[in-house]
This record gives sequence, C-alpha cells and structure tokens, in this order.
Amino acid sequence: MAASNHGKAHELAQDLDAKIDAFMDTLPRKPYTDGLTEENWREEIEKIPAFMTKTDDGATSTAIEALQALKYDEGTPEETALSYKDDGNDCFKKKKFKMASKAYSEGLKQNAKDDKLNAILYTNKAAAEYHLGNFRSSLNDAVKALELNPDHNKALLRCIQCCMKLELYSAAVQWCDRGLKEKPTDVTLQEYRLKADKAHKIFEKERRKRMIQEKKERAQKQRLLEAIKKRNIKLQNDEDEDNELLSEEDRMYATLQGSDNIVSLDEEGALIWPVRFMYPEHATTELIEAFNENASLQDHLEVMFGEDEFIEWDTEKKYDLNRLQVYFEDHNSQLLIKVNAHNTLKTILSDSRYRILAGTPAFIVLVGGSDYERKLLQKHNKRT
Repeated sequence: MAASNHGKAHELAQDLDAKIDAFMDTLPRKPYTDGLTEENWREEIEKIPAFMTKTDDGATSTAIEALQALKYDEGTPEETALSYKDDGNDCFKKKKFKMASKAYSEGLKQNAKDDKLNAILYTNKAAAEYHLGNFRSSLNDAVKALELNPDHNKALLRCIQCCMKLELYSAAVQWCDRGLKEKPTDVTLQEYRLKADKAHKIFEKERRKRMIQEKKERAQKQRLLEAIKKRNIKLQNDEDEDNELLSEEDRMYATLQGSDNIVSLDEEGALIWPVRFMYPEHATTELIEAFNENASLQDHLEVMFGEDEFIEWDTEKKYDLNRLQVYFEDHNSQLLIKVNAHNTLKTILSDSRYRILAGTPAFIVLVGGSDYERKLLQKHNKRT
C-alpha cells in the first residue's frame, strides 16, 4: 500500500514539472538587462553598504560605520591603530584629506604603546591637515611626531614647510639647523635653510619699514589732533559718540576717517580741510577738497560766483555775489546761524555752536532776501 502511494506521488510530481515547463514555454522571451556589466559593476557594488567607501554627502553613514566597526572590534590597540593608519593612507591616496585626517585621529585614540607608530600617525595627519590648508594644526601634529620620534625626517620637513606657510621664518631656520646638526650634508635641508633665511631677512626688512611708517603716522595723527583741540574745534560722529571702548582721541580720529578727503596739516601748521558748500534750493553741492583754514569763505565765493563765471544750475542768475548768505546749522538748537563770509574758516569752525560731521565742514549758501531763504529759516525756527 505504501509503495503504491509513493508511486502515485512520483507521477503527480512529474506531471507538475511538465505543466510548469509548458507554461514557461508560453512566456515571451527577452534578454535580462538588470545584471552587472563591465561598465556599471563598480557603481552597483558601491551601493551595497558592506562595500561602500562613501555616502552621497561624503560622510560615513551609520550603516557603514556599523559594518566597518567590525573591522576594529578585535585586536590589540597597536593592531587597531595600524588598521586606521592603512585606511587613512588609502583616503590620502584618493585625496580625501579630511577623511584621512579623521582616520589618523582615530588611530591615535587607540593609545597604542608603539611610539614610532604614533609618530607616523601624527606625521600622516600633519600631511592631511597641510593639504587642507590647516597649517597651524599641521605644525602641531608634526611637532608631536618629533617628540615621539626625534629622528623622523618627514615630520621635521613638515615643520619647516608649515613655518614657511605661516611666515614663521625664524622658526623654520631653527628647524633646519636642528636637522642639519644630524645631517649636515642633507641637500633638501640646506635648500630649505637658504630659502627660510632669505625670507626671514625680507620679512624683517618689511617689518621694520612698517614700524617706521606706523610710528610716522602715529606722530602725524597726534599733531593733527592736538591742532584741532587747540582751536576748540568740535567733531561729531553719532556712531562713536557713546562708544566707551574708544578714547576721546580715537573717537576724534575715527570721525575724521569717515570723510573721503581727510583733514591734514601743511608745512606751516595750517589745517587743510575738505569743505562742502550746499545749495539746497537747487539740490546740489560742491566739495572743496583742500580749503586752507586761513582763507575766508568769501574767497571761495568770489571764485565760484565771479562776474565771468557761468553756473549751469543758476538758470535765473539769482546767485549774485553781493546777495549771497552763508549759514551753518546749530548742533543743539538746529537753528540756521548766519555766517560772516569774510571770516576765516578757522574762526568759523571755532564757534562753540558748530560741529563738524563726518570730518567735513559743511555750509548752506542761499540767496539773501529770496522766498526760499525765508521759508527755510521759518522751517528751522519751528523746530525750537
């Protein structure tokens, strides 16, 4: 009975296989296109976490870290550090310097007892940081490498290169001398020393020139500020007025620097100011870049509005020299103060009501007795 059942099961299996084969023969045939080819196999393998070398953003994903961690779970600190060094070297060869530096750092974190291995890790990390442009970090790593292995020539050369990049030429010379003490015939060290020594001399020469120039500028600044104080001239800069971190002199000088044309002292000790004349009725201004304080405003007006002069914007010919009135605005009351144009600029600027804004004295010029003058005076009087 059992043999009979077994025979029937075998017959049923054969019948099923035949039906499946028949069904497969009825399906349309087409080539398989989803397999790996010579062109795409690297790209497809890269998509498998176990074989990934990077993620889309260049960082290591959690899955990758978990898989790669298996590589470092077993072994002594020295063996693990060596594995990190090898990974760092692989990244370095591919110019992935940031990843290389991270790998070398991880190797150092293993606290291996092998000083030469740690020196290599520091040296390699210094190389990666150097290529990233982090010269200070690179120098620090190279110095640590030499502390562990004083004979490590690559670390010594990296110290020299970093010092050159950081313009620490004197230190570069010292590193060269250290190497030449042990290897006096080393051509590379000799060349570096010549280059560092030459750069150091040029650097020192330029530094001395800068110091002399800065000293000269400080003296000029001091004489200028003393001249302004002596004349009781008041400077105003709203931005620096309440800055307690600046000294009074620094605030004064900052105010003067706010002008495109800066006041100066001539050889006779006279202040030469940039002066702006404003003609509000015509919405125009004129800047006198060098106005000697001993000259009067009238001197300029005579040049500007002389009989033979043509003023393009004065189409009505109202700006007659004998009718002109000059004003400045009182800093406190905002009233317009009439100026005697025959006075020198020095006298006018010493008026206690006058403030020089942004380093440039400014005056308003109006036609005396005109409707515009009357309206402008009324407008300012209403403010008080």
